[in-house]
Amino acid sequence: MKKIKAIVLCAGKANREIQSTISTSINSLAPINGKPVIGWIIDDLLSKKIETITIVINKNQNKIKRYITSAYKMESISVETTHGSNINQSIKDGLKKDLKKDRVLVILGDTLINEKTLNLKESCAFISLVDNPKKWCVIETDNLGYIVKYTNKINSLSIKKSKALAGYYYFSSSKDLNLAVNKTISNKLENISDVLMEYSKKNKIKAISTKNWFDFGNIENFLKAKRELFLPRFFNSIRVNSNLNILYKKSSNIKKLEDEYNWYKKIPKNLQPFTPRIISFVKKIKSAEITQEYYGYPTLSELFIFSDFDAEMWKIIIKKILMVHEEFRKNKNKINKNQINKMYYLKTINRLEKSKINKDNKKIIEEKTLILNNKKLRGYLELKKDIYKYSNKLSENLESSIIHGDFCFSNILFDFSSQIVKLIDPRGSFGNKSIFGDPRYDIAKLRHSLSGGYDYIKSNMFVLKKLGDSFSLKIDKNKKLDDLSSYFDMQISKNGYNKREIKFIEGILFLSMVPLHDDKPDHQLAFYLIGVEILNEVFSYGKSI
Repeated sequence: MKKIKAIVLCAGKANREIQSTISTSINSLAPINGKPVIGWIIDDLLSKKIETITIVINKNQNKIKRYITSAYKMESISVETTHGSNINQSIKDGLKKDLKKDRVLVILGDTLINEKTLNLKESCAFISLVDNPKKWCVIETDNLGYIVKYTNKINSLSIKKSKALAGYYYFSSSKDLNLAVNKTISNKLENISDVLMEYSKKNKIKAISTKNWFDFGNIENFLKAKRELFLPRFFNSIRVNSNLNILYKKSSNIKKLEDEYNWYKKIPKNLQPFTPRIISFVKKIKSAEITQEYYGYPTLSELFIFSDFDAEMWKIIIKKILMVHEEFRKNKNKINKNQINKMYYLKTINRLEKSKINKDNKKIIEEKTLILNNKKLRGYLELKKDIYKYSNKLSENLESSIIHGDFCFSNILFDFSSQIVKLIDPRGSFGNKSIFGDPRYDIAKLRHSLSGGYDYIKSNMFVLKKLGDSFSLKIDKNKKLDDLSSYFDMQISKNGYNKREIKFIEGILFLSMVPLHDDKPDHQLAFYLIGVEILNEVFSYGKSI
């Protein structure tokens, strides 16, 4: 049997309600808990062994193309640009390639059917029951479950639920689909239901019910998806009670959740408005669970990568986040100087030398020098003494205060319209279990998101190549935001921070996270190269070649 080709139609725009929620005009790039809609769709298709995928965009959506080409480095995933004004023209443009693949799955770019398997045998359209038919195309079926009638977005006062098309359409004959699409276009028909009706003259279309449908183009369902679709983090499970707006986090990593809970409980009342309210903590023999308030705000990581915010809006955000940091910084206490050496030197050494690291990457780490983007850099082993000396220097210039401990963009929820900030997933330790630590550490965490490209690497938006004995690393950053790094450095200097010290800690952060990504060797190597590059800049090493 021939493989299935998927065509994902992404040429549409986000509706106004969703644009105001996630600040992007492209629905397919709307982030859902760390990943854009199109990412959820593609990953789901790949998990179902559907690897030939064509994404159809319009000429003004180059941002989608950039994301797909950098995040999915697969020849079987392509992007086509449509110059038409309706969905049927988009299908035609998506069919241009691979017409020999006889089986085609057409997916609307704001839809996900999250079933373990689609069980595609005969031509079919997935459906789901809805209360309000005016938002969708509804269908009627015969006694055998084949679709006999389509009705587009009608007003109805009926209390009976309607069967709505769910945005997944499977065609067992690409030839007949192509004929149906061409005929509807020539007849100036613009609805996908017109294609389905024309196609069904030769091939019956079965209605397949699904309860796992996420319609990201509808604000109510978009918010529902944010409460139900979660990427794995440090937790075994995350679930949300949407009625009570409560989030449950359960993990076998008891120590991490216990440290987090203790941090929430120990911070003073004047800082608690910046955190979710903690409702309960339950510790068992093999797991622990935190119950806390749920906030549907996007993370700064999501906004930084996928929103349409310009540099001026980001300057407002930076000022706000640094203001929050300064509130934490007012709460001072003493910590042992040895904790600085422990966090910045010993932790790095242990992770790079004693932890599990990909064999090929281990060899690279052991090289004394390397070439990155035409610059000759000293490797970790050549930097080791400098790291030790500078860590000791930082301990002599120590200020301690309450810190978050993982103050990166992905742990900061932010609502731009209200300027509300909520901090999640605190570390609860700095060398030792405590809410106090080096505030420079939190600032370096911010910088590794804003300047270092951490969130882009995590989202797979980079290209890393090995060219003989040298490396090329290009991160797909938004060039319009390039000046934010210097703006950030200027702001932290006003707050009394030394840029060189912050960059040193930033470089250490990248090195120390290498063994944490053993499942993704390319991420490991990218983090190592970025860390080494930053530290070479700190110590004034590195020469262009």
